[in-house]
Parts: sequence; structure tokens; C-alpha cells
Amino acid sequence: MLFVTFTACSLVPFGDGFVQVAVGEDHACTLGYDGVTACWGSNDSGKADPPDVELSSLSLGIDHSCGLSEQGDAVCWGSDALGQASPPEGPFTEISAGASRTCALDTADEIVCWGDSEAPASGAFLDIGTGAWSCAIAEDERLDCWDGAPELPAGTYLQVRPSLGGRHACALDPQGSAVCWADEAAHDAEVLAPPAGVFELISPGRSHACALGDDGHVACWGLDDVGQASAPPGLFRQIDAGADYSCGVRRDGSLYCWGSF
Repeated sequence: MLFVTFTACSLVPFGDGFVQVAVGEDHACTLGYDGVTACWGSNDSGKADPPDVELSSLSLGIDHSCGLSEQGDAVCWGSDALGQASPPEGPFTEISAGASRTCALDTADEIVCWGDSEAPASGAFLDIGTGAWSCAIAEDERLDCWDGAPELPAGTYLQVRPSLGGRHACALDPQGSAVCWADEAAHDAEVLAPPAGVFELISPGRSHACALGDDGHVACWGLDDVGQASAPPGLFRQIDAGADYSCGVRRDGSLYCWGSF
């Protein structure tokens, strides 16, 4: 397994064997080609101490972490104070760890949540994301959010990601344009104005957000007091935003992170 060394304000990547990086509020994990997970940062409640299980995808919450095995079984570790790390039986096709809850899509594209979560909507869904609240995109591409979510933007969308540490969320519409919104308690005005572009992935942090363009370039916006919204050069295939930092996997499989961990 490949590891990462830190400096005071940035992360220095080593190796080129990563397929995914997932970041929480103050910890992060990578997934290697071999399915092995390595984590770093705060290890409160053991959230940065993954089990010895080969995984195919990762998602991190605030005090817990989750992933899916190749068979679609959900595996979670870290705090289980509200049941957020005790998944039901799968299989699942997508998983998203939030603040104190986890939600997943099963093989029928229906939502299953555990932990501190309200009952999700019924029906089939295309995408799911959890953070301070939970959201999903229905088959007609309409947004459906719960767990205290604010009023939703109109329109149709293909991807949605609520922020873990903030009170905002971002989504991508069918044309790849980004839209962000927040509740009345949020003070994230800078992050609610995404740039124009065609994006294929979006990820909001605490007071910033980043998106991956269809050309592989990263765009970030919002608060940039520690460099968290200063997008790096190069071509990436996957990104994820944390509290005041972001990480991405370049097209060559190397890892790069920016901001302050």
C-alpha cells in the first residue's frame, strides 16, 4: 500500500497506485488498486483505522467511515453512537457517509439509511449524498432532500452532494452545470456562486467547493484563506473536498491534496 506524507499546510503525494480518495471533516482515506484502504488524520473513535477488508469504494463522515466491498456489502468503522456505523445487510451499489448517518442505494435503486436519519423517500433513485442533511435524485432527475434540508432549487439534476461541515449543498444538472444552495443559518455566500463550466463530479467542503471538469481540470471556489479553493494544475479523474482542504487522484493514479488539513 502507498502512503502520503504531510507538511504543515499541504499533502505531498507518493506513488501512483490510487483509484479513489475520500475525505471527511478531519480525516481522509485512499483506496488502492489492490482494494486496500489507508487512512490518516484524526482517529477519534477509530474512524481512521479501517478493517482489513478489500473495498471497491469509500465515503467518509465526520466521526465514521464506510465503504462497499466488491460484493456490495457495506463496511463501516469509527463512531457508532447513533448507529451510523452499523449497516444493514446489502448488497448496495452506492454509499454515502454523512454527519451522523449513512445512506446507500440498494440493487433496486431504493434508499436505505441508518444512524440519525429520518425515513427517506420511497421509489427508485439515481444518486444519493449525505452530509449535514441527506439528498437523492429521483428517476425523473428531481431533487429530494430530508434530515432538516432547506428549500430546494428548481430544476433537474444528475448528482448531489451536501456538505459535511457546512450548511450548504451542491448539485450538477444534466448539462454539467453546478448549482449550490444553503439554509438560512449558513454563512457561505462565497461558496454559493460556482463558476461556469461542464463538470462531471462536485464536492462541497465546509466553506468551499470543488468540481472536476469533463476535461480533467479542477475548479474550486469559496473561502480560500488556507488555499482550499486554490485548485491545483494537472489532470484528475476523481476529487473530494473536506473541511478546509481537498484531495484528488490524478489521471496517472497519484494523489494530490491542497488546503490545510
